[in-house]
Amino acid sequence: MHNNHGSLESQKRIYHKLIDCQVPVIIASKAVENLTKKIHLVAISGKMGSGKDTVGIRLMEKLAKDNWTQLSFASAIKADLNRIILICRESDDISTAVNQAISEGFAEDLIKALIEILFNESKNLEIDAYTRTPVIRKSLQYWGKAMRDKKGENWWSNILVLQIATALAESKSILVSDARFPHEMDLCKELGFKTLRLEVDLIEQKSRLEKRDGVATPSILLNDLSEIALDTYQDFDVTISSSDPDILSTILAKVI
Repeated sequence: MHNNHGSLESQKRIYHKLIDCQVPVIIASKAVENLTKKIHLVAISGKMGSGKDTVGIRLMEKLAKDNWTQLSFASAIKADLNRIILICRESDDISTAVNQAISEGFAEDLIKALIEILFNESKNLEIDAYTRTPVIRKSLQYWGKAMRDKKGENWWSNILVLQIATALAESKSILVSDARFPHEMDLCKELGFKTLRLEVDLIEQKSRLEKRDGVATPSILLNDLSEIALDTYQDFDVTISSSDPDILSTILAKVI
């Protein structure tokens, strides 16, 4: 699964994309220089419960041993969410939490709705932005969309691109396992990633999620735009059922 990103034409294209995404020149230059090395770039899409992380990690361990890193479009969203969770825990009421969040620079016109979603859940000390509960999922979906609407479609993407460029500058292979929108998948392709789609049928998806999370996932979350935006996307390098019993060999056979 060695990506075809080492040609001079590909390097030029990727360099200009990094610069367009506001990556500093020194990092962009080093990142592109390392594309001539044996670097594996993999981006995976699939609905929640399709096994994106599980399959992605196994694939990267096969391809790149221990010289790789996992990055995420959602990592910056989760960092924001973790800060808001802490603010809520330290506040006696929603109004106090909102005022504190605003004082820390969170958008006044957006933050109240997020805190109203999170406030009660945040009092559970075992909860953070990586906990798979319906409230956390709803919060992530709300904050991701709210900031894209306010700051522009590429707000979260540009944060990830800098992380990708930094990892490439360190000669690391990269897994992105949470591409959820066409512009995110297109971005990964422009940066030289191989793109995979893991398909899962609805009955199997619901069963996996309930077994994993301990609760049934509400239909409103299963049908959120972040879950369905890539349903009709046609430009994946590989599309495969996540129930394939020999999924790694099947993926590798299709892309090598």
